[in-house]
Amino acid sequence: MNLHKTAVITLALSLSLSTLAACGPKDSDKDPAGSQPGSSITDVSKPDGSGSDVSTPDVSTPDASAPDASKPDASAPDASKPDVSKPDASEPDAPAKASLTLNKSDFTLFKAGQTAHLKAQVTGTDSKVKFTSSDEKIATVAEDGTVTAVAPGNATITATAGDLSAKCVVRCKFEAAKPDTKPEPKPDTKPDVKPEASKVDLSSFAATTMANNQFGFLEQANDDLLNEYYTGLTAIPTEQRLVYICMMSNNPGEFALIQVKDSKDVASVKSILQARIDYMTSGGAYYPAATQMWTENSTVVSNGNYVMMVVHENKQAIVDSFNALLK
Repeated sequence: MNLHKTAVITLALSLSLSTLAACGPKDSDKDPAGSQPGSSITDVSKPDGSGSDVSTPDVSTPDASAPDASKPDASAPDASKPDVSKPDASEPDAPAKASLTLNKSDFTLFKAGQTAHLKAQVTGTDSKVKFTSSDEKIATVAEDGTVTAVAPGNATITATAGDLSAKCVVRCKFEAAKPDTKPEPKPDTKPDVKPEASKVDLSSFAATTMANNQFGFLEQANDDLLNEYYTGLTAIPTEQRLVYICMMSNNPGEFALIQVKDSKDVASVKSILQARIDYMTSGGAYYPAATQMWTENSTVVSNGNYVMMVVHENKQAIVDSFNALLK
């Protein structure tokens, strides 16, 4: 019984080995390029072998979807042709437009002999600038552009350079100089009686005058200010000395009242006060309106030992009050 079972098992194993050997692959069925890269495997699910090829793509064949680097890209600029969109730096700049201008177009002079300088700026031409006056009886002009007032009125200064020109109006505003005339002899009069110092209070007169006439900001000068603006005045002996100075840069006027101890000093005081006026009219006042005020509305008068300087548009009325005080 055991032998019979052993024989059956042995037979079954032999049949199994034979069957496995019959089903194994033959050498002719092996893919000769199976392990080589780039080889394809045919889909055996289709009988004609036309199944999809899952092989690695052949990089030697150009991809039509990718740009061909061997051909020039029409969108890139052609370096062999000049770029006409950019200006040629070698072209010369257009010449500058010729022009002539003056530093002033209108100004005013307030006294005969006063000067002002015109400066011309020229571009685009080498022509020399020349200056001319429309009326040399009113104002003259030198080659360097210096304008000088001659007489009251208006004149036009013209600067030319080739075909270019520029103009400036000069206004001369002042009283024409009166011809010298000999004073008519005065009839004999009694000498002026000098009032006593105790009867004339200059400080009271000054306060009333400044209250009735607008002078601007005035400050009574101390010795330091007097030595700076009225040089020599503090050295003269006086009974009363009241000098009011405007401390603003735009100085519209000043006021001074002085009583000297000795009548021989009257002329010296008047000379010092007049020197102050001359300085302000020749540029010291600086601003045009202030210069005009000092030029047209200033005066120095005396009555006995009393001297007054006034710079105000009501100067004549103030002079009349001063003389009336000393009658």
